[in-house]
Amino acid sequence: MKFSVEDNVNLSMSNTLRLPVRAEYYCEAYSTEHVAEALTFVERQGLPLLVLGDASNVVLPPVLKGLTLRVRMEGIEQHGDVIKVGAGVNWNNLVMLLCEDEWSGLENLSGIPGSVGAAPIQNIGAYGVQIEDCIVSVSVYDRHDGCACVMSREDCRFGYRDSIFKGEYRDRMVVTNVSLHLSKQFTPVTSYRDLQAANVQTPLEMARLVRSIRSRKLPDPVNAPNVGSFFKNPILDESAYVDFRSAHPTAPDGVRTDEGVKIHAAWLIERCGLKSMRVGDAMVSEQHALVIVNTGAATQSDVDELATRVREAVSDRFNLSLTIEPTVLPL
Repeated sequence: MKFSVEDNVNLSMSNTLRLPVRAEYYCEAYSTEHVAEALTFVERQGLPLLVLGDASNVVLPPVLKGLTLRVRMEGIEQHGDVIKVGAGVNWNNLVMLLCEDEWSGLENLSGIPGSVGAAPIQNIGAYGVQIEDCIVSVSVYDRHDGCACVMSREDCRFGYRDSIFKGEYRDRMVVTNVSLHLSKQFTPVTSYRDLQAANVQTPLEMARLVRSIRSRKLPDPVNAPNVGSFFKNPILDESAYVDFRSAHPTAPDGVRTDEGVKIHAAWLIERCGLKSMRVGDAMVSEQHALVIVNTGAATQSDVDELATRVREAVSDRFNLSLTIEPTVLPL
């Protein structure tokens, strides 16, 4: 497919929050060569570059200045128990396809919207599993050095919903492929309460169960535009968690991780009485307090103001700080 650049492209239906947005210039990259051509274009024109996947975890401003590059690399290759996947492949479609083929490792991550390329950037996770658990390496195009290279799992510096791609390399690396280590031996991860009674025998059964739970708990972006969980669960050290439970004995049990004890941000928001709170057409979902939905014609300013009010309310009542999970691009 030939590389091309369009101007003044409407992306309002191409972000899952359905915010009104136009790209000054827009292109799609189906190969590393296309990425290189996009970089040549912005260098010659003196323009900034924004890289997007499925725009399922980003809050966009009305105008995207410069060139917006959408990653579209396809392809799934098997090399023994390592599966190499193009960054443009739909994440949930990949998970279901691999589970149908009895590959295990990703089943708890079914139902998450977005593309494969976004998965390591965000270090997506759900129901006791994070993508870092399966990653072998991430293939990238280095914008600074103008070349393709491969980063190991350790190079990615994964953390809770975090990676080097959101920090030091935020505007440097374009993810092109992700290599995942999977297994044909199914060992169900059922540490989360919703899965503890699960009687599943295959990765596909687990994936279907997780999708069913997510559909009951979380609003569907198709019918209620959103970017999934808008706030991260706060993580406390053991001493702070003991103090928190003492002050709030009705709070759900925290989840112990290597980083500390994760407490439920949704419960904090609900206790503040913020479900259905609105700013313009942005609203805290009635279905799940972690989700902000677009009820009609919400703007980035509406979403930003609502998120600020939620964070302030939780801070005032619990003296805890909520961190925003999606990337919020500046106006």
